Amino acid sequence: MTDDSTLTLDSFEALVEAARAQPEGQRFLFVFLKAELPGGSSDAQAERFEAGEGGALVPVMYADKGRYEVSDFNSLVAEAQHTAETLGQDDMDGAWDIVIVGCLGGFGEREPGALETEQALDELRAAIRTGRSLARFAAFDRDGTPVRFH
Repeated sequence: MTDDSTLTLDSFEALVEAARAQPEGQRFLFVFLKAELPGGSSDAQAERFEAGEGGALVPVMYADKGRYEVSDFNSLVAEAQHTAETLGQDDMDGAWDIVIVGCLGGFGEREPGALETEQALDELRAAIRTGRSLARFAAFDRDGTPVRFH
């Protein structure tokens, strides 16, 4: 998707519409994250975490989808639930807190291939694990509310 820093997406559905409006094929990249309090955290850090701030974001599940394979946020959550159950994660309500969403552009109308998609997902997961900025990605909490990283 074009790198337009002025583009403001106020909903998951707006992101889907923006991806579908691109002239080149798009593939969505999803990384579902769980917020955790790292071991060795101070009491102040633990208090911030309990208040919904701070902590570490840990990838727990990921997927990719074509721009027409995604309809709305509720469908994405339902599919994540089904996938978690298939993987043996019975408590999906606690399995993830935030989903990071990236779009990978293809060539012409062609969507990116499997190798390009896997490389992009690897890079996204590495960015999360190493604490690089996630500000250029869309992110949503479990209710579909946009999350902003600073």
